[in-house]
Amino acid sequence: MNGTTKWQSRSEKTEVTYNSGKFTLSEFSKLTKDPQSTIRDYTGPQTAQALLKTFDEIYNNNHLETTVTAIVYRRTDSGTIQKKGKQHVSEFTNQEIDIRYPKAEWLQLLLDNGITIESFREYAYYLSKRYTLAFLEDNPSIRNPLMKHIPTVDNLEIDNDDFHNWDVYKTAFIYNLVNEHIKEIQKAAERIEQRTK
Repeated sequence: MNGTTKWQSRSEKTEVTYNSGKFTLSEFSKLTKDPQSTIRDYTGPQTAQALLKTFDEIYNNNHLETTVTAIVYRRTDSGTIQKKGKQHVSEFTNQEIDIRYPKAEWLQLLLDNGITIESFREYAYYLSKRYTLAFLEDNPSIRNPLMKHIPTVDNLEIDNDDFHNWDVYKTAFIYNLVNEHIKEIQKAAERIEQRTK
């Protein structure tokens, strides 16, 4: 398609080595143009409706697809990790994801848990998480607590068996998004503090 460029909402690739092999999980969004040039930082209300009003037309006009890919590598009998792994790729249309995780409900869920969205890039990033979540819901064998998306969670009493329970897994997934968001805010505050010294 002419004028189409690939744009990744945020570098989102996870590699984790574990006892029986290795996981690679990546998420890639393709848009028709770089949205950074489309809109500046957002300082409006942190409500789902305000965010949709500000960003959704831009998102709908530019977003082509989001692909989630997982490659599962296995250890051989000798203990080395196989170079070629089994690849799983998501095949969700935008409409399927919108039915499964409606934008307004998804955004409100994230906002209620402490996430703030201050740019189109963040808006697209958090909408892309719906694709990863749907992919993991449909592929329970790929859910692994050692993956970066679901780390050991301090506030949640979760053991490895709980990751087979979708509601628990989804809660941990959202908790991790919030945790990563808090870390980003703390890093930004530290950078500002260092500049003022």
